[in-house]
Amino acid sequence: MAWMSFFVAVVAVISFCPASRSETVSWIGTTDGSWQNPSNWNTSSVPSVNDTVVINPHTNLNISLNHANITINTLYLGAINSSAGYSAG
Repeated sequence: MAWMSFFVAVVAVISFCPASRSETVSWIGTTDGSWQNPSNWNTSSVPSVNDTVVINPHTNLNISLNHANITINTLYLGAINSSAGYSAG
């Protein structure tokens, strides 16, 4: 019966662990140019390790990085084109 209690405990812990989500986050830079400011991103959240970041080269690229360690999944400088995968322009 001890294994059953252990199994239930493990399932309960796994059930409450948040799943890592991957999003495509685009820079809009309308506030202050700070990477860490959520209002500079179209999702209103700062990109994280699983996210794809898109920065359009036609926008003002005055982006300040105030933290030494920023990790994202992928960075596109341009737009993502569904047929080509990437489009700079």
